[in-house]
Amino acid sequence: MKQPHARMLVVDDERNIRKNLSLVLEAEGYEVDVASDGESALAKARERHYDIAFVDLHMPHMGGLDLTRSLRAFSGATAIVILTAYGSVEHAVAAMKLGAVDFLEKPFDPKNIRLLVEEILLRQRLGSGGSARWSTQTPMRPVMLRPRRKLACTPSPLRAWLRHACIV
Repeated sequence: MKQPHARMLVVDDERNIRKNLSLVLEAEGYEVDVASDGESALAKARERHYDIAFVDLHMPHMGGLDLTRSLRAFSGATAIVILTAYGSVEHAVAAMKLGAVDFLEKPFDPKNIRLLVEEILLRQRLGSGGSARWSTQTPMRPVMLRPRRKLACTPSPLRAWLRHACIV
């Protein structure tokens, strides 16, 4: 279920990651812009709104957490997904505290990216009128309006990553 004219921003210093992720998203019909560093990503984000930004955690000059903080300051409606080859619980927690909606480890599975994008866009469309809404205190943080036991059964890339890291 694609959202018409959904815009994505892919920010990664690795050319292959930018290219592969943008190909996956474009194949699904989304508009995709790419940036190789935080400064150019901020410039693009100031020019247009993005529904989702995929941000690499480790980049030269401005890291993913700094970029997340900056994007959050002026574009609270953009969902931010952190990408990293160096996953750690500390980084995942820090990213979520800054308002990232998910934390994915590279290499990523295109199927998981497609499912995650669909879920994020659905939540954005539903707003407060559906089964999920975004908290106004923390931009884009999901607040489930259904029983917690169902939430625990819901697949989540972050939950899967934490399980893979033997944390949960």
